[in-house]
Amino acid sequence: MSSGGAGQSGFADFFVAATGRQPGDLLLRLAEQGLTEYGAVPAPQGRGAETVLVWLWRRLHGSEVVAAATARRLVYVLPQGSLVEPVAMRTIRWLTRVGLSDRVALHAVPGGPESGGPRWRQDPHCPAIVIGCADYLVSKALNHGYGIGPAMYPIDFALVTNGAQWVFDDITQCGRSASMVAGLASAAARWGTGEPFAVTFQSPTVLSARTLDVEPGDYRAIAAALAEIHQPGTRTLVAANSVASAIELYSALADSVVPEARKAGLVPRVLIHSQFRGRERLALAEAVTHDPGRSGQIVVATRAAQAGIDAACVIAEPAAPPTVPASTVLASTGPGSTGPGSTGPGSMGEPSMTNLFDSAVPVGDFLDHPDELEAQLIWATWTDPGQPPQDASLPADQWRCRAPLALIDALSERAPVWRMNHGGWTALNPEQPARPGEILLVAASDGGYDPVLGFDPAIRAAVGDSPSADPIPAPNHGGRWVSLRQHSEETRDQAAALLAEAAPELPDAAGRAVVCAAYLHDLGKAHPIWQDALCAVAADDDRERIEAGRPWAKSGLEAPLVFAGDVSFRHELASLLLIDGPLRGLIDGAADHDLVRFLVLAHHGRLRLSVRGDESAGPAVIHGLEHGATWPIPSVLDQPAVALTVDLGQFGENTAWTAAVLGLLDRYGPFTLAYLETLVRIADWRSSGGEPMAARVQRGSTDQG
Repeated sequence: MSSGGAGQSGFADFFVAATGRQPGDLLLRLAEQGLTEYGAVPAPQGRGAETVLVWLWRRLHGSEVVAAATARRLVYVLPQGSLVEPVAMRTIRWLTRVGLSDRVALHAVPGGPESGGPRWRQDPHCPAIVIGCADYLVSKALNHGYGIGPAMYPIDFALVTNGAQWVFDDITQCGRSASMVAGLASAAARWGTGEPFAVTFQSPTVLSARTLDVEPGDYRAIAAALAEIHQPGTRTLVAANSVASAIELYSALADSVVPEARKAGLVPRVLIHSQFRGRERLALAEAVTHDPGRSGQIVVATRAAQAGIDAACVIAEPAAPPTVPASTVLASTGPGSTGPGSTGPGSMGEPSMTNLFDSAVPVGDFLDHPDELEAQLIWATWTDPGQPPQDASLPADQWRCRAPLALIDALSERAPVWRMNHGGWTALNPEQPARPGEILLVAASDGGYDPVLGFDPAIRAAVGDSPSADPIPAPNHGGRWVSLRQHSEETRDQAAALLAEAAPELPDAAGRAVVCAAYLHDLGKAHPIWQDALCAVAADDDRERIEAGRPWAKSGLEAPLVFAGDVSFRHELASLLLIDGPLRGLIDGAADHDLVRFLVLAHHGRLRLSVRGDESAGPAVIHGLEHGATWPIPSVLDQPAVALTVDLGQFGENTAWTAAVLGLLDRYGPFTLAYLETLVRIADWRSSGGEPMAARVQRGSTDQG
């Protein structure tokens, strides 16, 4: 059913301002009726992701009813192996043209440009567009996000299943993934979410690709034909069947261009595919999404990488593999439906809610091309020979290169490919090969990459222009020390502001638990083990003031904390023990008590469903806290000083703690429980970063000139 009109004429003006073109009838109808009413819809007007503008218009310009029915986040899914950069860059230009780049977050995964406005994680109350490949986005929906650390899994899981409208760009290439996400949406409808969760599928635009009358694999003949076909002032796109064939064709093209044209630079050629570092992918995306200029441009891409690239002429490499027929796609989805190509919500082995909440799910089981999974490589330098430094500084996303697992393993056969494993670096080997989504490090001197051609394990030349992985010394001065009281109050207020602006559909006891947990989350930092470690990083000339001001929450310094006895102290565990013990009176009596306890323990994403003892110290010690030991706790949050007697009886396998969390899982479901956890964790981030309180996002009144 329609949620109320958003105004076709207004949307048409908005669309023209963003794109410079008139919208078609389908887009006008979607703007009026909304995305969630449609199952499989034709991709409107080419591969430009124009449905993004439909969502954006309804969210920021529709009536209050329309805006409330339009999810806060749009998750735009491209097929595996796609390039996200061209679509993301075009979307950023749209946002800029209509004056929304400072109001709408844009996040591209894996890697890619950002809008420069709000951030999709830190500002969950703001509208956000998340554009990514199916494997990376589906992994987030399965609480096992590729390319991020395990502590971040629950946050991304919450944000892509609560307040999220998924749009699959090409259902013929993402049918299996779309079926799984549709099944999750059905499960979410049964279990409940903090904000709505919906799924829409697009059938592909049929590109009028021309197939050349040449023998498959004869790249010199293809290149010669391209030189004849290409017209100055236009872009000619060649869709190769694989990265390897794209490289072969690109290399052949250089020799086939007529000498006069080559000397004059009349036929620039661009090779673009997914297996480049982020910095090269971004530069290539810039080249293929702007006007091709007087001479025009020949773009050699893979079939998966052509999304977002407009071309006057499209050439398909001969002997292209067949695609899944569009007739296999079902025409509707939403709560209670089965999704495309599915025989029911459980037809793909829908993960159990417990596993979905807290365990690694085999993401490949839910992807259309599980044999094409990839990890990400970073080529870097470091001073000492051998393995990377223990505390290596991992270079930023722009240095990551997407690479197929099989080719990474091939590289590891001739040169070390390093993974961080249990606090140390280990090299891949046949028994421990590359895993999907992980970030791996390679010495630049070992080769395997060319900035023009991309990843190739056979390349032995050193990778130039590589960053350093040597540790960056942390300055031990100038930090802003924040008291535990101040941080607790600011985090509480941030959580309350996020709840007020997001306005999720939650029981009152759950909302109060979020605010209460945000207030109490760092109580454990008052423990002497943590305070001693924090105060030890103070500058020598500031030690007296710092000691007198205990307990602190933040030092403002990047120096690592070294705990006495070299224990793996977790302050969130101490926080839980305090609110279970001498400071239990601080819990809001109207809040869900067990929920407060869980949110306090889970606020760093490391301790959640189970809490295990230290193997080296025995089951009676967990993270440096020994069962039965008594510790003095100073006055905190207007409470008198108390003694904490450590009671670890509720932890271990299948004990009271796990039972309590499973009870919460039954009561709230995995989607809402992760959402509540995310609110507390983001409130903590925002207060730690000195962010302003979440404020209502302005609707309407954009600059469409």
